[in-house]
Amino acid sequence: MAFAFLVPISSLDYWPKHKGVGAVAAAQNEGGFKSFISGLGIALRDMRLILSNKVYVLGAVGYCMYSAMMGVYAYWGPKAGQAMYPDVEKYGSADTVFGLVTVIAGIIGTMLGGFLLDKAGVSVAASLLLCAVMTLLGCISLLATLFFSHTVESFILAMTLGLILIFSIQGPINIVAMWTTPYILRPFACALYTVSIHVFGDVPSAPIAGMVHDRLYNTYNKTKDKALSDDLAWRRTLELATWVGVLSIIFWMIGFLVQLCFGKKLDPEEEEEQEGRYESLGGDSNGV
Repeated sequence: MAFAFLVPISSLDYWPKHKGVGAVAAAQNEGGFKSFISGLGIALRDMRLILSNKVYVLGAVGYCMYSAMMGVYAYWGPKAGQAMYPDVEKYGSADTVFGLVTVIAGIIGTMLGGFLLDKAGVSVAASLLLCAVMTLLGCISLLATLFFSHTVESFILAMTLGLILIFSIQGPINIVAMWTTPYILRPFACALYTVSIHVFGDVPSAPIAGMVHDRLYNTYNKTKDKALSDDLAWRRTLELATWVGVLSIIFWMIGFLVQLCFGKKLDPEEEEEQEGRYESLGGDSNGV
């Protein structure tokens, strides 16, 4: 993960400011390589410092589980909806309908999460608790939708409600990423969260869900009713994806308890002390 962030920045040192040949070019290449190695060492040190916070790590693991679930819904949702409710076409294509649902739910949910966190009082513990509670309610809504919705209208309404609840964690989870790390490293901490949820979350989950669906479809297709088999296979696949999302609640609740019992928000003097400790390790608080 560090490599992904360092290459765009450190590789700039490889580009000579002036064209040269022979010894000049060799010296520039050597200097660029040393600069790259130095940058890599700094990034690894910063990463170790960030990952030393247990609450940050628990938040990240939960976020990866959450993103794995969302990756399945985002990638396979329209196709699954089309298979489960063929009459969705009366409202347009499945891609349009479920895409619109996702956009609306994302906007409302994100604003709702920020509003609730403001009301609860912005803190790491409150953020983790809000993430856990809203994800739990959202997953319950999604599971109920898959089990009990028999019309496309009820499915769309229930799915919208579930996604609003689930999307409401976006603000709180970023508070966890930032407030559990020294403010000097907060941009890097947020970047690590972003890379992690893609590498360990939504990127691998979609193809895995596709393979699970195919195996379930082959099992159900013994009846030779392809439409029914596809319907059942997609429902079971989305249910399994939702249960993966439920796992995120466990990690967030553990993080909440750890933060509640052992964590604290740094005051300005402690922030300055952390900055001094960071600089003593060779870091640059000015980001130069």
